[in-house]
Amino acid sequence: MLAAVMAASGVFLDRSEIDRTPVGERASFRTGAWFCPHGGAAGWRGWIVLANPGDRAVQVRTTSITSTGAPEVSSFSIGPRRQLYREVPAAEPGAATQVEYFGGWVGVAALTVTSADRPAIAAQRCAGAPHGEWFLLDAPTARDQTAYVVVMNPFAAAAAVDVVLRTEERIVAPGTLTPLVVPAGRSIGIRLNDFVVLGFGERTLAVQVVPKVGRVVVGGLDVSPGSVRSEIGLPGPQTGWSFAAKGIGGWTVPSLSPGPVGAELSFVAQSPAGQQLLPDLSDVTLEPEGVRTFALDVEGQEGALVRSINRRPVVATARLAGSGNDGVTINGAARSYRRWLVLPALPPTGGTASLVVSNPGLESARVTVELLGEAGPMPSERLEALTVPPGATRVWQLPGDDEGVPVSALVRSTGASVVAGSSGSVGEDGFAATLGVPL
Repeated sequence: MLAAVMAASGVFLDRSEIDRTPVGERASFRTGAWFCPHGGAAGWRGWIVLANPGDRAVQVRTTSITSTGAPEVSSFSIGPRRQLYREVPAAEPGAATQVEYFGGWVGVAALTVTSADRPAIAAQRCAGAPHGEWFLLDAPTARDQTAYVVVMNPFAAAAAVDVVLRTEERIVAPGTLTPLVVPAGRSIGIRLNDFVVLGFGERTLAVQVVPKVGRVVVGGLDVSPGSVRSEIGLPGPQTGWSFAAKGIGGWTVPSLSPGPVGAELSFVAQSPAGQQLLPDLSDVTLEPEGVRTFALDVEGQEGALVRSINRRPVVATARLAGSGNDGVTINGAARSYRRWLVLPALPPTGGTASLVVSNPGLESARVTVELLGEAGPMPSERLEALTVPPGATRVWQLPGDDEGVPVSALVRSTGASVVAGSSGSVGEDGFAATLGVPL
């Protein structure tokens, strides 16, 4: 059994079901939108970071919405092969930003920074479309932890959603959240501690949001002393997930089997040395509608593969720690690609930025990286001929521009397709990471 799992683990992403992410998140579109339910709190600062990998200027319109008040609208242009930061409101848990683009394509991520003396940071990949359901798997509500679901409705009609909460011990469908009405042009933050507080034997709170009327986009915001985590909701289960990120210490992977049949899962850790099969996690059962958090304690880990052996789709995310109290929740990719736009996981004030590339395949990936800053492409000779061996990961520290502002990375791979993400740290306390955008 172990030999079969090891043989399959290197290629399961290339053989898994096609990623159902709408093509609105692909770079071939000339008009589209990104939706960023990033949240916030009093005194926080927020930004969106945009990158245009194309050869023509793109017109952009941003709309910031909250639970009350009129939307804030701004229009501007981003030149070819350039990156741009724009500050956005992030003063309440329901804060969200819509980014529309015209005449080209841009990738977008959202960033928030707390108001503490030693601020924590969070990065969030934005969504390219509303979906028929949303999942959040890392919503901690134990002592000193507060979790929010950010439900964003930038559209012209009101929406109604049902919210279901699951832990290892119970399933809760609060009456006030079934349904919950989200007015048109509004975004709300649902404080999950008001409905479920994690107790003994509970490590995982998973959230499922199902629109019954209208359309919404969902994100998560988690706050604890010295830490903030933010991530976009996942639109549905898959038979495999791949993660690429660099943290400190071991990983944990909250997982959910949302269907009526349980899943048999295997987990593989990835590092610069290659894949490492985890005997205790090579064939574990996730019961129907069950949630569990799995610990992957591997030194030097920079990636992970999760596979459903019996092909029952699951939802999974990863939780990593930084050097201080700050941590991250980062989604994985349901398949690998040969081109990625990797946006920085840092605010424009800078920090230490890393590009993380994971190769889940059986052949080497030959990678080139082009850096995009506010002034355009930046020289990066040391990133022009890179190799990621089969099953391994590689991490490269990225420079900022002449002003120290973090930059985006346009990643191209020949040979094997890859998964790419970014990690960023500020001092000894701030830490964030995000998955790149496939092209």
